[in-house]
Amino acid sequence: MADKMFRTANEGEFLECLQWLSPVPVPHHHEMHSSNRIASTREWLLNHPKFWAWNDSSDSSILKLHGIPGCGKSSIASAIVDDFISDKSGSIPLAYFYCARNTFEIEHSSPTDIMGSLVRQLTISKNHPSKIHDTIFGVYEQKILEAKLTGFDIVRLKLEKCMDLIIEFNKSSPITMVIDAVDEVARDGRPTLLNSLKQLTKRSANATKVFLTTRTDSQILAYVEKDLATAVDRNIVRSDIEKVPHHLLAQAINEKKLLKGHISEELRLKLENSLIESAGEMFLAVTIQLKTLCSQKTEYEIDSVMDQLPPTYLDEMYAKMYNDILQMDSRTRDIAFNTFSILLCAQEPLSPKVPVAASCVVIETCLYSLEIDALVDICFSLILVDSKLDAVRFAHLSVQEFLEAKPEFQYQLNHERIAHICLKVCSGTCPTSGDVILGMQENIYQYCGERRILSQGGR
Repeated sequence: MADKMFRTANEGEFLECLQWLSPVPVPHHHEMHSSNRIASTREWLLNHPKFWAWNDSSDSSILKLHGIPGCGKSSIASAIVDDFISDKSGSIPLAYFYCARNTFEIEHSSPTDIMGSLVRQLTISKNHPSKIHDTIFGVYEQKILEAKLTGFDIVRLKLEKCMDLIIEFNKSSPITMVIDAVDEVARDGRPTLLNSLKQLTKRSANATKVFLTTRTDSQILAYVEKDLATAVDRNIVRSDIEKVPHHLLAQAINEKKLLKGHISEELRLKLENSLIESAGEMFLAVTIQLKTLCSQKTEYEIDSVMDQLPPTYLDEMYAKMYNDILQMDSRTRDIAFNTFSILLCAQEPLSPKVPVAASCVVIETCLYSLEIDALVDICFSLILVDSKLDAVRFAHLSVQEFLEAKPEFQYQLNHERIAHICLKVCSGTCPTSGDVILGMQENIYQYCGERRILSQGGR
């Protein structure tokens, strides 16, 4: 876009305008997916004929990548974004978004919020990142004036206005957009998002390119021409699948997670080949199976377990882990269940301190509270800590979906567990010593009371 169309703003005005457009920290999400990607993997699509045809064409179009859960679609999306970002010679503006379905980040699966984030990214000058498109400033100033007259907060842009602005940006330059995990948008919101994207390509003055990833879903597939849809399958990702077990095994050995770092070369090669053959196209399966292997104490145990590794179908893998949780002693099982319930009901990102503090209620003493790493182990790594956001979340959307289907995690039961935690901590009946209960009250009360984790349940 021509620089004359952008305006320089003071720092305060600049940040306020961007935050008004969208508060979603998209660069953090990209960094998470990009940094988790093993070097030289998930790049096969960049050399795929359909990607070349889509990228080189002067026509507006939508290219869609689809596959089963856990096959690395988000990592591929991050590789596409990195490739566009690294193209220093390219002048085409880029916007991207990682959709996510959870209870505390509704804006990550809302068509309007997704479009707002795309507008925010496209409004910034590529050559001068401190400049904002003049059209946006005009709209923002008008919204500020309306807010002053009505006494209400500044109203955010509606979906239709976001589309109009993207079309306005497109008059002066082609645009590329990458949207990952469209299937995580609520089912009733997907048609709105997909129709909006199709309208952007139809109404564009210059080329508008859209790259989407999604689970294989007939509803979503219907919105994209067949010749512009590519599936992830075992043959295509074979070279990547061969690299992942090698990397993860070396990492587990170096970090002393597998047999404290002492493993024979013969067994290491056997493990690597076994993980490659059993993975199919599912990268997530390798990670889950390796967690099982790392819990073994001897080479004999590993060799025995190797032939009994959970199958690569995610539901069956989760079922095996869930059954192992059910076999734990009652207190340890309750710690896992409480943690799952808190995550299923949370209305905001959860600090690791919250589920850790909640575990004290089950243990019934704060003298033996858990570290977050121990809590992750108790939950069989079905949860993880997002270091960028300092928040605990499920390891994958499919974990959340698996638990939501279990009778033990019905809506009412989740809130009953959380209510029990709140009452024990906030009434001061939980055994404690000094500072620990204050930390528990600060975190549990703040999240469950003020932020209403349980406000909609148990009524």
